[in-house]
Formats: sequence, C-alpha cells, structure tokens
Amino acid sequence: MNESATANMDVDMDIDLNVSPTQLLSISHTTLSIVTGYIIPVIGLLSCLIYVSVYEFEDVNDTHCKVANVLPSLSSVIGNYPTVRYIWTFCLLIGMPTRVIDSVAYYNYFRECIGETHMLACLATLVLLTVENFGLSVLTVIPSGENHTLHAYGFGMFLCGGVLAMATVAYLFSALQDSTNANMSPRPISLKWKRICLTLNLCAIATSMYFYWRHNKYCEPYVFSLFALCEYIVVLTNMASHASAMWDFKGMWLTFGSSSAQYGKLV
Repeated sequence: MNESATANMDVDMDIDLNVSPTQLLSISHTTLSIVTGYIIPVIGLLSCLIYVSVYEFEDVNDTHCKVANVLPSLSSVIGNYPTVRYIWTFCLLIGMPTRVIDSVAYYNYFRECIGETHMLACLATLVLLTVENFGLSVLTVIPSGENHTLHAYGFGMFLCGGVLAMATVAYLFSALQDSTNANMSPRPISLKWKRICLTLNLCAIATSMYFYWRHNKYCEPYVFSLFALCEYIVVLTNMASHASAMWDFKGMWLTFGSSSAQYGKLV
C-alpha cells in the first residue's frame, strides 16, 4: 500500500484536507445538513400531504370510526399511494446518507472530546442514531397498507431511537459545554436548538398518545386529525434537530476524488 492510500485511510474529521488535482467535488456539511437533511425531506413531506389532500382526501382521512377528519396520518401520507411513495422514498434516499454521516461524525467528535468520561453515552448515541435510521428506512420501504406490523415496528424504532438519540446528543453537548476544554465547547445556539427540539418532540409524543387513545375510545370527530398533527410535529422536530449539525460541523467538508471520498476541513 503506498503512502497516499495510507494517508487516505487515516484521515479523520480533525485533519485538514488539501485540494488536489484529482478532486472532483466538495460539499460543505452545512449544505448537507440544511438541504438534504431538512429542506428536501420537508418539501417531500409537504408534497405528499398536498397530493393526498387534493386527490385522495376522502379515502386518506377515513378511519374505522367513520367520523370527520381533515388531516391524515403520517403513514397514510407517505406510503398508501404509489405517487407519494415514490416522492418520499426519493427524499429518503437523498437524506439518508447525511444522517449516516452525522451518526459517525457525532460519535467520533464526542469520543475525541469527552470519550474518556462518557464513552458509554458516546456508544449509545451511535447505536440509537443507527436504530433511528433503520426504523425510518423500514417504515418508508414497508407501507402500513402492505404490512402494518412491520411498518409499526419501523415507526416505533424511529420514534424511540430518535427521541433517545436527541436526548443523548443534548446530554453530551451539555457535558462538553461544562468541560474545561473551551476550544471544543459547542455553539450555544446549537445546544439551545437541540433542547427546544427535544422538548417539543417529547410533548408531541405524549400528546399523540393521548389523542390516539381518545380517538379509539370515543370516536370523536377531528380527534384523529389532532393525533396526526402531533405525528407531523414529532417528525419535523426530529428533522430540525438533525439540521442543527450545520452548527456542530461548520467548516467541515465532504470531498470526492477520483478514487476516494474524504471528510474533514478543506483548506
């Protein structure tokens, strides 16, 4: 193995990357976080919601209670009709690589900064983010109309993995903020944003459980729509929390060369 190949294998997020003649494309982590991690998924979700509301309004809002509703569930919006399935799957394919990169980047970042005292939390964050991403993939690939059980498992993995990962990331950033390593302290806006997203996410989960129970218990008009609204808040706050990586890894670039891809600072 030559020296160049060895150097490529040893590159991590703290090593500056020099622009070389073989460089084909460089993308900032900020751009990845904002565009592929938030803007495209939000646009995709809104597009799916608009489509089913315009063309499948009666069917998508139908429940076993046969009462009036105006907002369909998330599962129906992204998976019960071919057009929306294509839209949402396309958005997932674009956004998932960024989520995977973030999972590894957070693990490496925390391990280097406070890994000696919080290694278990660092590992838990990586595992939880992986579970969240896997659950999101499952609920996207397997619609509730085709296999409700597997879809429900996928949604449960996404829900639990997501909120717990948000909590562990916020915890580790809080610990990092309290550490003596001032150079590694997180940006205040990032930690504040994460805490807000986590709080809203937890409130939306708890409220959705109440509305779901009430809908099945009393079959009241529009209660299922309130449950669906909470579902959207859960998903949007999850996306917003992931988008905060634009502050955490500001200045980091993903560089594609003729024979390899590297991640680090571009100088």
